[in-house]
Amino acid sequence: MSVESGQAHPDNLTDRFNQIAVAAKVRPLGPHQIRHMLASNLLDTGYGIHEVAERLGHDPATLMRYYAKVSAVRRRQASDRIAELVTAPERQVPRADFSTPSPSTVAPIEGPEAP
Repeated sequence: MSVESGQAHPDNLTDRFNQIAVAAKVRPLGPHQIRHMLASNLLDTGYGIHEVAERLGHDPATLMRYYAKVSAVRRRQASDRIAELVTAPERQVPRADFSTPSPSTVAPIEGPEAP
């Protein structure tokens, strides 16, 4: 921490973070790398851009510009889905048959509702 400002300098924070990682025998990653990894992994597992952006305190455009990456797996999934949509047989949608009147227009109304 700086004595004058009372605030930690980012480099000192990263250095301390790396010291703790080395002591824990894990790969030393700084806070920024962990933040990027978190954003990318959340997006890769299906969380929406708005959810992740809110969690990180960013607007969605900033999130996409700085933190999101398209993984090879996601690229392949997108390609497979597009191929599936393009090559799928055309679905036949049943069409309504208006040539015969519906039962409600043929049968007279009986009972108290009758005019």
